[in-house]
Amino acid sequence: MAKWKLPWMSRSDRRLWRSARTVADLGVLMAAWLEGQIASRPGYQPRYGPDGETTDLIPVLAACNRAGFLTDDSQPGDAGEEPGGTLWEQRAAVTGFVVHDNHKLLQRLVAAAEQAGLLIELHTTHDEWHDQGGIAVTTRDGNRYTTYGRALGGDDLRFLWTDCHRQAVDQVVDAIQVTLAYPLFGPDRLLWKVLAEVTARYDDPPF
Repeated sequence: MAKWKLPWMSRSDRRLWRSARTVADLGVLMAAWLEGQIASRPGYQPRYGPDGETTDLIPVLAACNRAGFLTDDSQPGDAGEEPGGTLWEQRAAVTGFVVHDNHKLLQRLVAAAEQAGLLIELHTTHDEWHDQGGIAVTTRDGNRYTTYGRALGGDDLRFLWTDCHRQAVDQVVDAIQVTLAYPLFGPDRLLWKVLAEVTARYDDPPF
């Protein structure tokens, strides 16, 4: 029998997230959640860890978060057919936040992504009403199904990070919204190789 999970974040996890004051602090906690040290994270089903398809990506995603690239969604490249015959395809993609003060990391991410030919979307909350539609990262029978890289407004971000201290949330709202994706659908490791190379230059602070 499957163990029933309470539909809210535990007090201990909530205290951890409330203790964060910066995007860097949130990144350390997000890495811990990815690695199973924390049961819950803001903006995600409480007491659930990363989706199974993310398992192989956890080391590089954790490194990104500890380096200052606070990731909030990602997926591997893949393709297949559902039981009913629907064809689906995924681009390898990741989306998250880098604060303006961490301009060296942002420059390295963008430069490495451009050199590798990856798709790039950069936004701030001011772009909310001028968004061009983002990147279709999942399709079903050729139709757009999941999109990354649309500009999020301040209200959206404050709702998603509602369990966190206002000081940390303010940093998320002010940060650069970063989305990187491989241009082709289907399995590919290039995006994760690029991220691993960029974040390997940073120390891995202990949680």
